[in-house]
Amino acid sequence: MATFAIHRTALLSYLSTHALETLPGSGYLKHATQEAFSADIYYARQPALLVSEPAKLLKSEILSQAINEHASAAEWLTDTASRLPLGDIISARASTAAASEDGLQASILLELVQTKPKKTTLSPGQSFAGTYLNLGS
Repeated sequence: MATFAIHRTALLSYLSTHALETLPGSGYLKHATQEAFSADIYYARQPALLVSEPAKLLKSEILSQAINEHASAAEWLTDTASRLPLGDIISARASTAAASEDGLQASILLELVQTKPKKTTLSPGQSFAGTYLNLGS
């Protein structure tokens, strides 16, 4: 499952050192070291907490997009979701909130349901980054 990795320095701009030290013990964050840069990072162990903030941003944008054209708003949402870690969950939360709180019209949800997956091919020489658990051990 994809999740967000957050640099310690970024977290310290929002949290005190004491608060940051207590969150892993409470189960909210997991500390790790990014070996390539020797940087301290944290993984969110409660991704639902992290999902709520980007979902708020997506919700406001999808509402403004839906005013003009439902098909393009649905396409924008699926394209945006495909580029985000946990994008499917974030977009689902945004759509649900927009529909229940702000009256997002059902026609945009119908557009989403009718959208077919896009087929993409890999380009020669294209590179990817990822983590493979227990590789080489």
